[in-house]
Amino acid sequence: MENEKEIILDVGAGYGENLIRRAGKNPDQRFLVVEPDPRNLPKGALPANLSWIIGKAGEGNPLPFKENAIDEVNLDFVLVSVYGEQEEENFPQVAEGILKEAFRVLKPEGKVF
Repeated sequence: MENEKEIILDVGAGYGENLIRRAGKNPDQRFLVVEPDPRNLPKGALPANLSWIIGKAGEGNPLPFKENAIDEVNLDFVLVSVYGEQEEENFPQVAEGILKEAFRVLKPEGKVF
């Protein structure tokens, strides 16, 4: 539908400064954050078009969205963060689980960053 807002998802955004700034400048888009650490939830007010969800993504942790629902998925911080938390031999499986979930929720014409 033409009037639907574009949906941008950031998985593991940390404190989400970049996404908060982007949401404030783009009220015509909807922004979602899935972040596992509740300590990273910003203390101040969030833009009305930004939702913050405490949770994980990956194998055994499905993202709380339907298939083909998201226009853009940002993974820029999550893979680096996960690499630092995992034993080196576990990283490929964990990264694969995150990527599978990202592509599951991504629209066919969507973008991953």
